[in-house]
Amino acid sequence: MLVRIFSLVLLVAFLLPSNTNAQIIPNSLVSFNLPNSHVILVDKTHKELKIYKFEKEWSLVKTYECTTGKRAGNKTREGDLRTPRGVYFPTKFFNAKYLAEIYGAGALALNYPNQLDKVQGKNGTGIWIHGTDKELPEPTRGCVSVSNKDWLEISNYIKIGETPVIIEKTIDYSSKDAVKKTEKEALIFLENWRQSWEEKDLSRFFANYSSEFEVRGQHIVAWKKRHQLAKMMHKKVSIKIEDSKILEADDIFYVVAEATYNSSLENFVAEIELFLEKDNDGSFKILTENFLSKKSIPKLALDKKAKTLHASFTR
Repeated sequence: MLVRIFSLVLLVAFLLPSNTNAQIIPNSLVSFNLPNSHVILVDKTHKELKIYKFEKEWSLVKTYECTTGKRAGNKTREGDLRTPRGVYFPTKFFNAKYLAEIYGAGALALNYPNQLDKVQGKNGTGIWIHGTDKELPEPTRGCVSVSNKDWLEISNYIKIGETPVIIEKTIDYSSKDAVKKTEKEALIFLENWRQSWEEKDLSRFFANYSSEFEVRGQHIVAWKKRHQLAKMMHKKVSIKIEDSKILEADDIFYVVAEATYNSSLENFVAEIELFLEKDNDGSFKILTENFLSKKSIPKLALDKKAKTLHASFTR
């Protein structure tokens, strides 16, 4: 009997990676490889909040116990007592002295509903990460709650507008190679999207978009007509996409990047966000897009930026 148990232990040890943390990472962390950056991941099923840090590679900083909404499932409307799933960003810290006691040591507001949530008709507000007035966190009306001690630790890792908060039903893990493969596929998609936009190849450009695409109240058909008109008006288009960051939650890929657009009619630099899903054949499709910021720039400034970029590539 002891021999059988010992053999089983050896088999399990052989099959498992020698260092699990070094071998696998969350699928969510597709491409957010900024030195000293942190990402918050919330696993609703296992009631865990995890902090990951990137240096030369991703590493788990710490895991905290947490609670989420009283009702299971993805949030869709005000008062449904559910916690949303997706990629969100912190918008504001709230000091405990300005809050009701139930929020404990402090709170952090998230940008729910995000662009995709709005397009999908979801509503509700006030989704926070916060402390508690109890010894341990209890189920909430939709927020993520942690103990006060943990809240004070977690808040040190968060930068407003910068630290992603990824909320999932369950955090899935894959090998670094598998996540890297996803990153490569996404970057190839983005480059094809950029090229087709720049070359005004509308057939190839539109193929990057989902039939469910919607932006600013326009569905895909009306949006295509607007772009067909823009093709005739804008000449000599040049587009650069830089600093792409890619995260995934609930099978939706969140992309944020800097776009520099130069044409005969308009010059601008913008921070854009895209929400992608994978089609049945595994190809990416854009569900919606949004300008987080957009600034017109004179032609002279564009020329200077181009020269700077050229110099950086030729050093």
